Amino acid sequence: MKKYNALLLLSFLIQVISTNYLYSQITPMPTSSHGENDIIFDATSQKYLFSYNGATIYSYYVGDGSFFYNSGATFNGIKAKASNGNWFWPSNVGGISAELSSIEKKPWEDSINYKRLNYSLSNNTVIADWRMSYKNDYIDYTYKIRISDRTLIIDVEAKNGSTKATGFEFDRCENANNPRNIKIPYLTLFNLLYSDDGYTSMFVDWEVTNASTIYPFDPGEYVVPISNKSIRYTQKIKYYKKTDGKRNPLKERIYLTVSANIDEVLPNLAGPVAAYKNQAASRTVLSYGPPYPWLLWPSNGYNYKFLDSIKNRGVNDLNVIIKQYQYYGFDRKLPDVLNELNEPDKFVLYNCDKDKAGGNGGRNSLKILRNHIVNTLGYGFALHEQYVDYYTNSPTYLNPIYGYHYEANNSFDEGGKPLTGWTDCQGNAAHIFKPSKTPDMLGIWSSKLKDFEPTWSYLDVHSAANPSDFVDYDSVTLGAGRFSYVLNQYRSLPAKLRNYYGNVPIQGEGGKGLILYAGYYDDLEARLLTADYNVYGYNAPLFVDFAIKKIKPKSALHGVGHCGSFFAPCIHKDCDNINVALGYDSLLIYIATEIAYGNSGLITKQNIKDHSIEQAVIENTHVLPLAQAIIDAQPVSILYGDSFQTASDYIKYHKGYADINSSEFMGKIKITYDNGVVVCVNRHPTQNWDVNIGTPNKWFSYHALVDNKDVLSAEQTNITQYTLPAKNGWVVYIPR
Repeated sequence: MKKYNALLLLSFLIQVISTNYLYSQITPMPTSSHGENDIIFDATSQKYLFSYNGATIYSYYVGDGSFFYNSGATFNGIKAKASNGNWFWPSNVGGISAELSSIEKKPWEDSINYKRLNYSLSNNTVIADWRMSYKNDYIDYTYKIRISDRTLIIDVEAKNGSTKATGFEFDRCENANNPRNIKIPYLTLFNLLYSDDGYTSMFVDWEVTNASTIYPFDPGEYVVPISNKSIRYTQKIKYYKKTDGKRNPLKERIYLTVSANIDEVLPNLAGPVAAYKNQAASRTVLSYGPPYPWLLWPSNGYNYKFLDSIKNRGVNDLNVIIKQYQYYGFDRKLPDVLNELNEPDKFVLYNCDKDKAGGNGGRNSLKILRNHIVNTLGYGFALHEQYVDYYTNSPTYLNPIYGYHYEANNSFDEGGKPLTGWTDCQGNAAHIFKPSKTPDMLGIWSSKLKDFEPTWSYLDVHSAANPSDFVDYDSVTLGAGRFSYVLNQYRSLPAKLRNYYGNVPIQGEGGKGLILYAGYYDDLEARLLTADYNVYGYNAPLFVDFAIKKIKPKSALHGVGHCGSFFAPCIHKDCDNINVALGYDSLLIYIATEIAYGNSGLITKQNIKDHSIEQAVIENTHVLPLAQAIIDAQPVSILYGDSFQTASDYIKYHKGYADINSSEFMGKIKITYDNGVVVCVNRHPTQNWDVNIGTPNKWFSYHALVDNKDVLSAEQTNITQYTLPAKNGWVVYIPR
C-alpha cells in the first residue's frame, strides 16, 4: 500500500527539499535532481519498494530466513535498478562483521545464522531489527532505511551499546553486467561502479562515522574470480579495540546512489567555503627545497640570486615556502624546528642530507630572507610546519612534561604500542602525536615561528593523509579509536594558526586526505591521486568534474603534485619522487594538467639545475591569469574527446578512459565557464587535436601548432582555430 497520501506526500516533499539542501551543506550525500519519493510495501514479496518520480529504483527484502540469502539481515536484501532496467546487488553480502565466540565472523560465512526481531515503517523510514549469531554468541543491530531523491540512506547501528562489531563489510556487487571500477581524480576514499549503462556509489558518511578506519579497496581485490558480474569497488570499514580491549559501538550512515549521470553519484564535500580561498588562488606557490642562502646570494658555483632572477623575469604574484630551515635538519627531531634560543638551521652538513649551500644561516639570516622576500620582492613568506609526529631523540620528547604522554597508541589488536609514522634518513621512526595534543603542539611552536612574521602558512601532512593512519587507541584519551576525532582535530588547525599569524591563507599538503579538508584549509597542494594507487599523476585520466565542481568551490588548489611525484614510477615512499631535472616537454605536460583543472601554479625548487625559473615565468604567464579569472566562476559545461561528450558518456563508451597507453585515454577536454572563459587541453599521449574557440581580438593563452611550428604564447589575437599537440597542448580564452 502507499506509505503516504497526497497531503502527507506534499509535507514529505517539503521536508525532502529542505533536507536535501541541508545534506548538500553538511554531509557528503550525493546531490541529484529533486523529485518525489514513495515507499511501498509489497506483502507478497515481503519487499519495501523505494521510488523516485514514480519509478522504483531500490528494494529491501525483510524475509525472516536463517541465512543471508533468504533474509534482509545483510545487504543481500537490498537491490538496485540500473539505468537499463537490470536489478543487481550493489553489495552482495554487505553487513556487520563481529567477534562472536572469540572469532571474527563475516556476514557471508555459512556458520552464521540470522533472526529478524522486528520491522516497521515509521516517518518515511523502514526500521528492521536483526540478530546475527554464531554458536551461543550474538549481536543485535538495526537498519533504518529511507530515500531522498535518488539516494538510499541506510543507518546501521549495533543495539544495546554492543562493542562486538569489528567492521562493516561492503563485499562486492553481483548480477551487474559488464562491471567496471571507475577511478575519479581526487576522490581517494572509494571508486565508483559502472554497469548496465549507469553508475553506482556506495560509501559511509565520514562526517558521522564511529569507525576506526576507512580505506578504499586495494586494487588487487577488485576482481572477483567466482563471478564475471561482480567486482569490489568501494570501501573497508573497521572497528579496532582500544587499549582497554573494547571497541566503540558500530554506528554508520551509508549512502547508495544509482544514476545514468555520474555527477549524481559523486559525493558532496561538507566543509565551509574557506575565508581566504580567493587570496590564495591569486598567487603562484614556490615550494623551496634547498636551504635558503641560494635565494639571497650566489653560492656553490651558481652566479645568480634565484628569487631575484624570478622577479626580474616579471613574476610578481608569488608565495614562497621555506622548507629547510630547521635547526636539527629537515624531518629531524621534530617538533623542535628551533633550538632553545629559537635559532634555526646554521647549515651544518648532516650525514644523509643532500649537499647544503653555504652562507651564515641562523636567525638573522632567516629574518633577512623574510624581509627580502616580503618587503623587497613583494612575495609571500611561509615556513614549513608539521605537528603530526615527533622523534624520540627530540628535546620535546625528552621533556618529561610531554614525552611519551603525548604519543598515540596503536590498537589493542596490535599490542597497544606507540603508533609510529615516517622514518627519517637515519632510520629514526617518528611517533605519532595524540590528535588530542596536536593543537597544543601547534600552539607552542607557531608562537615561536610567529617571530619570523610569516604572511601565510604551509602545514605539512595533516591534510595529506587518511585520518585512519593517525587514530589514537589510548582508551583514556578523547576520541580514542575514532577516525572522526582525528579528522576534526586536524580540521581545527588552520583556524588556530590564524590566531598566531593573523588573517592569512593557510595551505595544506595534498594527498589521500585532501577532500576531507576542503573548505577548512584555504588552499591545498593538489597532488593528483585516485582511490587506486596505480592511477595517479601523469597516468591519471584528465577527468576534472569532481575537482572543479566539488573541491574548488571550497578551497583553492595549487599544482597537481610536485613535478617529481607527478611523473614518479610509483607513489610508495622510496619511489614517489624523481629528483632529477625535468625536460621542457615534461614541464609543459605538468602545466597543461594544471590548466585543465584550473589550479594555480606550483613550482618545486629541489634542484637548482631544473627548470624552476622558466617554469615560474610560464606559470605566471599562462596558469595564473586563468586561475584568477575563474576564482568565482562555475563551469557551464565540461566535455571530453573529439565528440565533446559528457564524462558520463565518455566513460560509458571508452573502457580505456583511464589507461594512458590506450587510444581511448581521457585526455581531451573543453571547459566553458559562466563568465565566458573557455579552456581546451590536449593531454592525449599520441593524438593532436583541432579546436575552434572564442572570438577574435580577445586574450588567448596557448601551446599549439601554428603553421606547423610549436608555439607558446599569451596575447590578444584574432586566431580562433588551434591545433593542440599531443601530450601538452592547450588554448585558454579569456574575453577581456
